[in-house]
Amino acid sequence: SVSVTTANGVSGTVATATTTPAISLTLGAITPSSVVATGIVNGANTFYGPSSNYTNATTTLSTVTGMTSSTIAANQNVGFMCAGDYYWSGTQGKAEFGIITTQTPANAGWLHGMFQTTVSTGTIASDQGDQNPGTSPTPVSSGVVTASTNHYYFQVNGAFQQNATTPGTFSLQAAASAGTIKIDAASAYCTILP
Repeated sequence: SVSVTTANGVSGTVATATTTPAISLTLGAITPSSVVATGIVNGANTFYGPSSNYTNATTTLSTVTGMTSSTIAANQNVGFMCAGDYYWSGTQGKAEFGIITTQTPANAGWLHGMFQTTVSTGTIASDQGDQNPGTSPTPVSSGVVTASTNHYYFQVNGAFQQNATTPGTFSLQAAASAGTIKIDAASAYCTILP
């Protein structure tokens, strides 16, 4: 006789268990302790961190929490991607992001930004810049965003080359062209690409 035991969110039924069994399985709620992905993971939902975790960025570029790289070896080239949520507080304006480094001699890099600027239509604005990251880089900028408590999504991709003599780090910093943008430090992250 054949039977199915429910486990890990999988249940099933067996037809004609003692002759020619036919097993039908049902996939229920699965709650694994961890998930390891080898490819792209897609989801229908967007998650935001609690508002208490927002980092304010005014007209001065300031480091976004959690967006500083690990140490990059001298003369090493790396790719990176940073992403997260932001919303506008105050008058309408643009969100600006730049790669900040403090090492001497200078480092080299490139940054491309994609910014959601309209919640209702999902409009995406793109920009690129930062050929020579430093303490005052030319930032990439979103399109105009109006004052709102709606969350918008940003993603910046780039490449960075540490100078040839010393190891160091780089940070993603944010600024507002007017008013204040709030970056969700709970959802924002940066990753060095292999």
